[in-house]
Amino acid sequence: ADEPLAALDPVHQLTLLDSLRRLAWQGMGVVIVLHDLVQAARAADDVLLLRQGKAIAWGPAKEALAHQPLREAFGVEVMLVPDDQGRLLPVPLGRSTREAP
Repeated sequence: ADEPLAALDPVHQLTLLDSLRRLAWQGMGVVIVLHDLVQAARAADDVLLLRQGKAIAWGPAKEALAHQPLREAFGVEVMLVPDDQGRLLPVPLGRSTREAP
């Protein structure tokens, strides 16, 4: 699904992501393209993080959506905030003074 959350309000975003997760739990392969880092961290088991078509990180969401890969890919600093299920959600704080794209 290419940017399936675009133009959806938050409740419908969560509903759609939950539906896609159910499909994955049932054994289907699910690939989603997202620019929303928080929703990617909530929904993905594995993440391929790209910058200008080049892989920056590939693996478990908690590793691919961590400080260094996000700084390298987007030039932003993030705060990692735990959610109620123990996932770390990356909240962008601002542009990085290091390694900005």
